[in-house]
Amino acid sequence: MTVVDVLLKIAERTLKPGDPDIIFMHWLKANGGRLQEATRELGIEVAEGPDFLRRLRAAVVPRLTGRPAPEVKSHAERWQEVLDRARSKEVGL
Repeated sequence: MTVVDVLLKIAERTLKPGDPDIIFMHWLKANGGRLQEATRELGIEVAEGPDFLRRLRAAVVPRLTGRPAPEVKSHAERWQEVLDRARSKEVGL
């Protein structure tokens, strides 16, 4: 069992059928060892580097679903939101 298999099972158990993340995970599983080639087949170029999967998802989901990919924030952006809420005393740390 691969990491993608585990993530796909989690997505299928926690998200609604047809959710863009489930569709993306199925695409990832089907194209596991050939992501660069598979993205080119969709007419997309995604450079390797930081946040590769996030950028890949943002580029691939619209092609697979015909609608824009939901925004996925980076870990740094999510932690900044947590810190901002804590500073405004919405949440106590």
